[in-house]
Amino acid sequence: MKKALILILIPILTISSCKNKSQKEGELSQIEIVNNTLQAHGKSTFDSHKITFSVDNTTYTQEKENGRAIQSFSRYKDNIEHKGTYNGGYIEYFIDGDLQEEGSYPAPMLEKSLYGFLYAANLPLSLATKDILYKKLDEVEIRNKKYFTIQASNVEMPSKIDDQFILYINTENFLVEYIALNHSLSGSINQFRRLKNTRKINDVIFQDYIIFTPRDKELPLSMLFKEYNSAQLKDHRTISFQNITVTPRDSLNLTY
Repeated sequence: MKKALILILIPILTISSCKNKSQKEGELSQIEIVNNTLQAHGKSTFDSHKITFSVDNTTYTQEKENGRAIQSFSRYKDNIEHKGTYNGGYIEYFIDGDLQEEGSYPAPMLEKSLYGFLYAANLPLSLATKDILYKKLDEVEIRNKKYFTIQASNVEMPSKIDDQFILYINTENFLVEYIALNHSLSGSINQFRRLKNTRKINDVIFQDYIIFTPRDKELPLSMLFKEYNSAQLKDHRTISFQNITVTPRDSLNLTY
């Protein structure tokens, strides 16, 4: 009987041991953290509403139609309006209302200043796409506070640049408070962002942010939070959002 009892107990203990190794009891899974974070930031409203805001002297608008990004910026120089539009990858540029011919303006720079800027400004909501892979990393401590850590990167494709993002998420309210990123349309340099001045407008979270950069350009993204903790990063720029509006789109043109 003793031998039989041992044989029965061994597989049970093995299964229990494997479960502890993969995920501790009560510990949130990767998908739970990601979903809770996107929900906390207002994903459903963000996807179905038109959003406008201004940064310095530039006004931005953005919305989605059947999952396609429709964006624009507008700024005035010498009382002349300069406007760029982005519609699912198609870019146009207007000066004082007149459409400019392709080749008369730097399209790659326009894409960076519009689509690239808004992609990074909309984090983490801009990561809610099928071409993003998530990975749960160990929790870390930033300025004496614990954070969930989620790494996000592009699905590997031959023609796609491998952008990298690390989200540091408040363990209580699931709001992102820090981001480490290397984003091709944001200059392809390692950045560390501290998000601040959090406010909720019509269920969507908006956060200003301070951009920090490392002195060592080869420092891995995963190490930037340690440099921030020891005050070794350089304060590069602050982005503040003003005149924010979040309004429903025409329901006749929406696909839910």
